[in-house]
Amino acid sequence: MYIWGIAGGFERIAEEYVSPQIEGVLGFRPAEWMENPQLWIDRLHPDDRAEVLDETARSVDAGEPFMLEYRMVARDGRVVWLHDVASVLTRDHAGKATRYQGVQLDITARKEAEHAQRRSFEQLRLAHRQRRELLSRVVTTEEEERRRIAEGIHDHTLQDLFAVLTRLETMGRQHPAFGELDDFAHVRKGISESIDRLRRLTFELHPHIMETDGLEAALRFLLDWMGRTPGTTNYVLEYRLSSETTTHVSSIVYRITQEALTNTRKHSGASWVTVSLKDDGGGFLVRIEDDGRGFDIGATVRASWEHIGLVSMEERAEAGGGWCRVESMPGSGTTVDCWLPDLRSAHDDEPRADRQVVPRSTTVISPPGEASRSRREKRPGHLSPRELEVAELLAIGHTNAEVASILHLSVRTIEHHRSHVFHKLGVRSRAGLVRTLQDST
Repeated sequence: MYIWGIAGGFERIAEEYVSPQIEGVLGFRPAEWMENPQLWIDRLHPDDRAEVLDETARSVDAGEPFMLEYRMVARDGRVVWLHDVASVLTRDHAGKATRYQGVQLDITARKEAEHAQRRSFEQLRLAHRQRRELLSRVVTTEEEERRRIAEGIHDHTLQDLFAVLTRLETMGRQHPAFGELDDFAHVRKGISESIDRLRRLTFELHPHIMETDGLEAALRFLLDWMGRTPGTTNYVLEYRLSSETTTHVSSIVYRITQEALTNTRKHSGASWVTVSLKDDGGGFLVRIEDDGRGFDIGATVRASWEHIGLVSMEERAEAGGGWCRVESMPGSGTTVDCWLPDLRSAHDDEPRADRQVVPRSTTVISPPGEASRSRREKRPGHLSPRELEVAELLAIGHTNAEVASILHLSVRTIEHHRSHVFHKLGVRSRAGLVRTLQDST
């Protein structure tokens, strides 16, 4: 405890009383502390001296109490943190303080604990940032590897199979007797089915349409493919984003949706699955919701090694700076919510990122039989069934030669159908064809 007064100005502060505890805190006896009015200023920590003197002068001039936390240097060189609180005992006629009584508390231990906690927090934040950066690199590397594998399948394996199928078609025309053999027909059909499966695999590995036509187009084709799988599940896409996302975010959203839909197809037994995207809190909220049988999340967490897909979704969202939550109960369906920040201004200089997207109405993708009937009933531009087949295959990236092999037609016939499709729909490019087909769904 202390009492000090001011005689003839702030520069003449006199210590009138200092309690014996000062020796235990700073190492000075009360008598020597009071004998040297300059000693308390000399012992202020150099980094805090100006602030302490300024606050003292301000408090004196205003006649107000003094309160501040600062450092002093003890006789033995130790740095001591003090919490100093003083109240005004007397004032002069102008209202300035002339005498203070105060208490200085040694808070060194508390400050050291705070500093240690702050250092730990900074280290934790650094580790978290490094983990996110590592996850982001892993996700990026995975996507690049998926692209490489998909391109390898498309450029080599598929082309080789197309060449074999074309040779078989040629042999069938040159030797009609072959066409009557069941084995010949089975081989040709098997190769066609393998080509179709590999085409689907390349799309799952790397949806090239997302690069050319954006996230919405990729999701619509993903749900359309899911809807063609034998079963009774109806898929609904509610796309409400006001603008296109970055390539990085689009990739994360697509993979999370793909993983969630795969889990739903394998385990839920759902009749309806809804995928919705909307702007939310400076980012994008993705929700995948089904009316399936649900599951016990606690049991899943305990056996997470069996449910690596859930971990993958969470890590992908975290790599994008967001989060992912799964809510489910047995018999109550499952909801997957993922939020990702909009980082376009910081990370993306792609023209597509600034392209405005008009929010579309809800699209329902039905099971195979119903979907096929619906597409035939609502054929855009009065396309014939064959023209619609050609249009859909072209829209998902097949070349004219590939479409010809899949439909067992000549390339010239496919070119003829393509010309009619473009003319009826009033489009000039494959991208225009994709948009027109999406608008008609």
